[in-house]
Amino acid sequence: MGFLFDDQGNDTYNSTIMGVGFSWDCSVGYLCDFGGDDRYSGNEGVGKQAGLGVLFDYDGDDVYKGYRQGRASSGVSYHSMPRCGGNFSFVVDYGGTDKYGCGAKNHCYIQRGSSGGFLIDRPRQENIPKTAAKPSTKPTAGL
Repeated sequence: MGFLFDDQGNDTYNSTIMGVGFSWDCSVGYLCDFGGDDRYSGNEGVGKQAGLGVLFDYDGDDVYKGYRQGRASSGVSYHSMPRCGGNFSFVVDYGGTDKYGCGAKNHCYIQRGSSGGFLIDRPRQENIPKTAAKPSTKPTAGL
């Protein structure tokens, strides 16, 4: 298991094949960044060969280069299925205005690759549009 926690700052995470928040061979990799306008190269938040990879970014206007964000492949080539569980990949970005190389939009949630891959971009609570009007204080006939 590997965990990286970053409290603040405008950070750049670069990788070519594997990066932080990336896992391989029945492992777990987490990257939790809690502030700043960050840049990611594209291999964070990915699990391969029965791994669980998670990137969680809280707030900031972030840029995700590449196209692999939260993408899980369906194949596991050298661990016995189904005992190993498969590949799981998550990118969760909360708040800010973000740009994704894979074409994802802000305030969306999409499945990426196989059934174990997800990209979830959520607005800050105060930026969520209200879906219902305030209840009326006038009495309604028949109730």
